[in-house]
Amino acid sequence: MKLAQFATSTKLRIAVNLSITLSLSCLAANRILLDQYIDTIYIIFRYLSQPSELLDCNGCRENDSIN
Repeated sequence: MKLAQFATSTKLRIAVNLSITLSLSCLAANRILLDQYIDTIYIIFRYLSQPSELLDCNGCRENDSIN
């Protein structure tokens, strides 16, 4: 698996899990306002669009593989 794909898939899994958790807690507690929920989702996807720290290793190239 390429390093960039690994970083993206990891970020995506984290974001999806966090989104599901926030959705369930919002429905259960009914305390999070819709504005705050939308802002949180926006922050998650803004995080996804940032370059990953995994790509900032010394001497790594994008086509390097993780074994």
